[in-house]
Amino acid sequence: MGRMKDIATGLELETPDDVQLAVQYMTINEDNEAAFIEDNIDEINLRLQMAADEARAQFEPVLEDVMPAGTYYVGDLCYVIDDDEVWSEVCDFMFDGKGDNEGQFTLKDGRTIVIYGTLWGDGTYKSNLGTRHSVDAGVIGAMLESYCDKKYEHIAELGAFIDFLEPWTHSGSGGDRKNWDGVIRLGHVEIQT
Repeated sequence: MGRMKDIATGLELETPDDVQLAVQYMTINEDNEAAFIEDNIDEINLRLQMAADEARAQFEPVLEDVMPAGTYYVGDLCYVIDDDEVWSEVCDFMFDGKGDNEGQFTLKDGRTIVIYGTLWGDGTYKSNLGTRHSVDAGVIGAMLESYCDKKYEHIAELGAFIDFLEPWTHSGSGGDRKNWDGVIRLGHVEIQT
């Protein structure tokens, strides 16, 4: 059983696990007529995040290295990008023939990711939080949990879902792999690679 809080009364209610939460809200059209709309809470959250990403993209030069607060999958993004065409887009970004690209990247479908190559390639790397991150594609990145295409049953063995309570910055090699200390910094998370 799940639990849900009624914000109008403050009462907590038990709900069956298969219940999907919905939100009802009122909107006013151009004729000043009220209409009530009911929508699934997950769909609303996804639309809000996509709108925020789209708005942020307009100010990319200002917010180039800042990601919004939220719960992110941190690890090798090959585990959470299921679509071969999207993964190919990520690889094309990183390895465009002009050198290795790293950092923040908005996919054609509107999802924003952060991705950095590791210093020593594939392996398992530990963060300053004690989380372990398996790498099979030579990269570690971050993607909002709501953007992940798939989650393995044993995700704790592959990466970690980590809460970022405020907007965060990130860094990797900066294009200087010879003098880089090998640490990928994602907000408060540091992973020695």
